[in-house]
Amino acid sequence: MADHGRTVMSQEEDPSPGTMDWSKHPVRSRKQPGRRCKPYPFGKYQPTNRYIENNILDITESGASDFIEPCHEYKAFTNVTEETKMKKFTYEVIRFAAACMNSRTNGTIHFGIGDKPDFIHGQVLGVVVVEDREAYVKELKLAIDRCFAYKHKQIAKMCIKPARFVGVLNKNTTSSDKCVIEVDIVPESKICGENIFQTFNMETKKAKKKAKGKETVKPETKPQKQFFVRDGGSSRDLLAPTTGAKPMVEYGQFVDRIPQLAQLRKQSEEKHPNVIKSSTQGSRLSQMITGGSLSLDKSHFEQYVIITNKSHPVQLESLGFLVELNPTAVLDFDPESAKHGLQHHFKQLSRLSVHLPAKYKITEGVEDIANKLELTRNTSWVFCNRGIEHEVPSEIDEWLMDKGASNRDKMSFLCRKDVLPNKRFLVIFLLLSTVSDEMDPLVKTFSTFYQELKGTEQILCVCDNENAFISWRDLIDARCGIDISSRCIYELSLAEVNGTILSLFSKHLLSKNFLTCGGGSKVILEESVNQSLNTLEVFCIKQQENLDSGGTDVAMFTSWILRDTFRCAVLRDCNADFTEVAEQVVTLLMYGHEEQVPRVPVLLMIYDFKGNHKAVDLQQAIDKECVKKGIQGMSAKVIPLESPTNGSSSHK
Repeated sequence: MADHGRTVMSQEEDPSPGTMDWSKHPVRSRKQPGRRCKPYPFGKYQPTNRYIENNILDITESGASDFIEPCHEYKAFTNVTEETKMKKFTYEVIRFAAACMNSRTNGTIHFGIGDKPDFIHGQVLGVVVVEDREAYVKELKLAIDRCFAYKHKQIAKMCIKPARFVGVLNKNTTSSDKCVIEVDIVPESKICGENIFQTFNMETKKAKKKAKGKETVKPETKPQKQFFVRDGGSSRDLLAPTTGAKPMVEYGQFVDRIPQLAQLRKQSEEKHPNVIKSSTQGSRLSQMITGGSLSLDKSHFEQYVIITNKSHPVQLESLGFLVELNPTAVLDFDPESAKHGLQHHFKQLSRLSVHLPAKYKITEGVEDIANKLELTRNTSWVFCNRGIEHEVPSEIDEWLMDKGASNRDKMSFLCRKDVLPNKRFLVIFLLLSTVSDEMDPLVKTFSTFYQELKGTEQILCVCDNENAFISWRDLIDARCGIDISSRCIYELSLAEVNGTILSLFSKHLLSKNFLTCGGGSKVILEESVNQSLNTLEVFCIKQQENLDSGGTDVAMFTSWILRDTFRCAVLRDCNADFTEVAEQVVTLLMYGHEEQVPRVPVLLMIYDFKGNHKAVDLQQAIDKECVKKGIQGMSAKVIPLESPTNGSSSHK
């Protein structure tokens, strides 16, 4: 048997990709037009969402619709040099942003997305960002200061969100050095009010000046006033120079409509409130992954098979549960997995044997094949989208022809009753990236398992986010005619999935600190973070406690009994600096949440406050910190409770 943490190779030649850089290897192409895809989710910053080169965004460039649904503008960003591209970037963002702000509509401008006549409308091209990405953020801030009136600079900075760099994959899902740069605009009614936003284009002109009897030429900077609005799929300046008077008439008419637009924007926001989602998917995950036993020490399922696709480095730290599940087989569709993906990460933590799908073809006795694959000894890691030696990975529309047959043999073999225990193994589709194409091999793989297992009772799907789930659900419905929603987990972050599954092992429940995320989901509170919250005593789910006597005990006992419902903490020192306390409380509130919408409030017990003003001061400090961190208004916040022994309480 292999040593723990080492990769065991089967007797055939090692099929792992080694050091070959597949992204630079020639790729076959049938010259088919790119496939339709969704734009990056508005207002999100999830590095796991990526585009595929030459795919086509299914959203056209547009003007204002309902104010909340974002309009889009595409820039190929090809005819620029290293010297001019930053100027082009900031000019186009300011122009687009001002138009969205005046029209009161959300919007996204995309750099690296083609348009007619040179490209297909919405074609993913990508741009190579050589310089530090932070330079784009800095230059945009400088452009805001330069182009907006002083009284509007802060408003513009709040409406224009930081640049987002969306990775672009090659058509065979290998990595490239390209990305699409996107900037979201969010002109909230409470920020913009009824303001009109003129911008200034600083143009340099030559002016004559006399000095000591001589006439000299000196550059003179003359600001040119602009007023952009969204007009269909473009931004138009209503103050642009013209020979007629119509533009000024149109400008006046638009300005007169600003109060109405501001009111319509406010009404639209009220129809789309950012409320806390009440999720029970943590409990559902616990039920499905254990077959109802709610314990992985005595799960109904004896073995697990994992099917997964392209991973991102930020996801790997939240996949520790895979090692603990000790899967019988992992069917890996990421062609770069052994280079810097999940297989590379997993082999450092557990024993595994690497195989190709062809080794599962029944050419001899089933028991002999299982022994050669070492199914009962190591995790069998199967590369499903690459060949041996110098064969390149298949593109999505070529995979079925190139590799479909051997992969079908592999799935049929695993589903045999004399290979894995009948009804006692669970197939988990771990979708680390969005599946958006009906020809994607994972759709075919699901269909095969669905047929082999005669239903979905032994299938669990874990999606990285809700948009990935919607795409997956629709593709499976189109392919198999079923609604897979009841077998999907999609409202939990991977950190929550990881914490929830690990908490089902008694050894981890007793040895690790878990925080509730609501609805039965949990996340691991790393000890380094726990130690950094030094103004608080945090009560984790597995916490035991020794009570002394006095008012402090009441606060601590209340926190302890509510630790499954709230994230509970007790303020250690009532004289601590409130700014520092607020920072740590908000860190506890946000811990483990990828988005700025925490679902579980922090219950903060305080005692020995002399006078209500200290409780009010602390609450104000916490509110200020929430605004600073961009935590959305309708999110769960902080509930400070004074110890009942003081005879008063403060509740929010």
